[in-house]
Amino acid sequence: MASKSDNEHKALPSSSSLSKLLKDAKTNTTVSQSPSTASKPKPQKKTSQKLTVFVDLDGTIVDTDKAVFKALKEHPKYPEFKDELDKVEKEGGVEFPPTVDVVAKHIMAQPGFFANLEPIPGAIEALKAMQDKYGYDVWFLTAPVKHGIEECVKGKMLWVKKHFDLGKETGDVRWVDKVIIMKKKRFIGGGPVRGHFVLIDDTEQGVEPQIYFKGRRNAHLEDVPRIHSWATWETDFLACLPSIVGPVN
Repeated sequence: MASKSDNEHKALPSSSSLSKLLKDAKTNTTVSQSPSTASKPKPQKKTSQKLTVFVDLDGTIVDTDKAVFKALKEHPKYPEFKDELDKVEKEGGVEFPPTVDVVAKHIMAQPGFFANLEPIPGAIEALKAMQDKYGYDVWFLTAPVKHGIEECVKGKMLWVKKHFDLGKETGDVRWVDKVIIMKKKRFIGGGPVRGHFVLIDDTEQGVEPQIYFKGRRNAHLEDVPRIHSWATWETDFLACLPSIVGPVN
């Protein structure tokens, strides 16, 4: 049976093990420095961040109202809601009256409705200039309709591909890959572009900053930044930017 002294002797590390432990401890020890001797971090070079521009489709790029109003006036029930529709067309407003809204939703749920809409004059050229001339990072940000959502999503993607991507060379960035479809646009501010983006939309979305594209859905709003038409977008848009997003690249 081993004596107590024998056990204590066996528990002691060898001289080579002690050397290794001391070496490891020295390697892993952080030596604190006084403020006068510590190396100061080099100042980071300030760079201006590229502006991300989110652009709505319906009522901003695409003339959805024109197609809806035309179809409503050709609908068999038009005489029943004519006065209400005339009021909306004349005075503006965000929503259709209930009697009109039911028919409008049915119209927009039809196959091919969104894919075959007309662009608002100058919109396509304006967006391409934003990206190519000014270097902004342009994205489509559009909401789906509740009724016929599959046709809506499919139609919007086809519309963008038809008007922006046909004839593109292989390897070019495709606009159809820059379409975001989401119901609550206000959540876009929580993404990686927070603080250096702007939304162009004809409807109030609870997003800051937002520039309104002039239309019936924002006619009641006063003293808000606006693009009055795509023919004047450069003057309107560039005039709004400094006060709402600051200096941009």
